[in-house]
Amino acid sequence: SLNTGTSNLFQKLILQSGSSLCDGSVSLPSSSDSYSGLPTPYDIYKNVLYSTECSDLKCLQDKPLQELLNTQRDLEKESLKMATVFTPIVDQQSRRNPLVPIDPQTLDQTLISRSIPVMIGASQDEGLSSAIAIYLKNQGKLSSPESLKKEILPKLMVSLLGPRKGSREELIEAVFRQYFTEVKTGGLEDIVSALGEMLGDVLVNSCIRETVLLHREHSASPVYSYV
Repeated sequence: SLNTGTSNLFQKLILQSGSSLCDGSVSLPSSSDSYSGLPTPYDIYKNVLYSTECSDLKCLQDKPLQELLNTQRDLEKESLKMATVFTPIVDQQSRRNPLVPIDPQTLDQTLISRSIPVMIGASQDEGLSSAIAIYLKNQGKLSSPESLKKEILPKLMVSLLGPRKGSREELIEAVFRQYFTEVKTGGLEDIVSALGEMLGDVLVNSCIRETVLLHREHSASPVYSYV
């Protein structure tokens, strides 16, 4: 709706589980995600070619859908992010009529002044699937809240926020106090529930709040949030 070429097609917006301001929503064409270590779009393309035994785009277009879905699943197994690695790409330099000409993070905020009514929200379990995957991969290190704090949380925060922010001891301590103080054992239900709440806040709820505040500040149109 912020693309000048398509903005007139939108009358109202409903955004579910985030917005384009969320980390990982859009890929830049030539730089990897410095926080999560996600591959560049070109790297993903090459990996898909290798996994499907293809050498060009025409070969991929002729592949059965299920084979492409299986390839996507395999390539995303190691990602701690909830979002897919197959995101829209800023394509100003690669398409004659780009669909995503500008990184949403760099858009002029005054464009929002002509915005339209927005409803945005999330479910209570945004981080659940990622929390289960982390638990299953690290069960041996999740025998107690103490081992979670020492073995899992530091690496997880670095993967989410980058080495500069994520490695700060005071941040890890604050996150542990807020989300894991009620975890008494390394049981599946307690660990997954706390991890899911934390991941949902970091990756979805925080950028939803940012989007709501941005629209309230720059737009005369109403914005509604829901859970």
